[in-house]
Amino acid sequence: MRRRDHGTRAAWCVQLPWSMELAEALRSVAQALATLVEGVGVAVVAVAILLALWRYAGSLVLVRRAAPFPPESLRLDLGRSLALALEFLLGADILRTAVEPTWEEIARLAAIAAIRTGLNYFLQRELASEAKRTESTSERAEPMNAVWLAEALSQRMDLRPEMRVLDLGCGRAISSIFLAREFGVQVWAADLWIKPTDNWQRVREAGLERQVFPLYAEAHALPFADGFFDAAVSLDAYHYFGTDDLFLQRFAQVVRPGGQIGIVVPGLTRELEGDAPPEHLAPYWHQDWWSFHSPDWWRRHWTRSGAMRVECADLLPRGWEDWLLWLEVAGEFGFRTNDKEAEMLRLDRGRTLGFTRVVARRTA
Repeated sequence: MRRRDHGTRAAWCVQLPWSMELAEALRSVAQALATLVEGVGVAVVAVAILLALWRYAGSLVLVRRAAPFPPESLRLDLGRSLALALEFLLGADILRTAVEPTWEEIARLAAIAAIRTGLNYFLQRELASEAKRTESTSERAEPMNAVWLAEALSQRMDLRPEMRVLDLGCGRAISSIFLAREFGVQVWAADLWIKPTDNWQRVREAGLERQVFPLYAEAHALPFADGFFDAAVSLDAYHYFGTDDLFLQRFAQVVRPGGQIGIVVPGLTRELEGDAPPEHLAPYWHQDWWSFHSPDWWRRHWTRSGAMRVECADLLPRGWEDWLLWLEVAGEFGFRTNDKEAEMLRLDRGRTLGFTRVVARRTA
């Protein structure tokens, strides 16, 4: 029996170096894989941060126009990337711990798992909240950035605190909130399609309940006394109802004599000839766009009304570029956008399309 025991021990002694080599090889492979996986996790974090900084820097162009800022989508996308990176780091620590666990590595593994679980929990809550908010406001993006247009128009208008201003076709009242906040005016935010209750909620969130008053109104049947307003504006809306030869004469009555009316609408660099759009725009053309006109057309149209003296009729500088920029940024940040429209603007490059600004003063 002693000989057999001695032989067995001898056999184990013979096998021990081979087992140690295998264990060492497994440790080396695990360490190499762990380092690789850890590197991937670090790369995910680095790329996510660089992309977030790039998007943030790009959106600074619209810092006075876009809301909210910084956009929720940027923060949530970065959070997703951090959660993914933690998964890689957790995997790397599992590889190291599985081969040759130590209390230090087990503690680090537990800490990373706790952080990842907490981050994922709060991230999922925010994603669910964002999805719900997006669903309830799926059309929250204005057809064009209302604040940018309001800012461009206000450069040519005389707006002072306490003035009464009509914002006709205000959409989601973003322009109305901007005018009230920037100039201290009182704004009647009139729209045919957006519920006043929804706009009132936005006004309350902005803390402007005493300055912005949403209401339902149709442009041809405005419920206001003659001369009630000191000024009236319309952004990306007037071309839908204001090309009628008789409209301005009626519309001007709600503004006091000497008061201003200003609009910014999609427009043309020059009037189109013939019955068809330019060849390069034909694949993208909508029938509604026949309401687009040049600054000269609008100047003549308003002058003929006999009710207004035109003070400004021009194309917004770099209007088509800002139009394109808005579509690109809106799409990137999760707003509704139009890829075909963006493609059209890149193709046209301001040869035909832009934004027309018109400001006039009531003469009688």
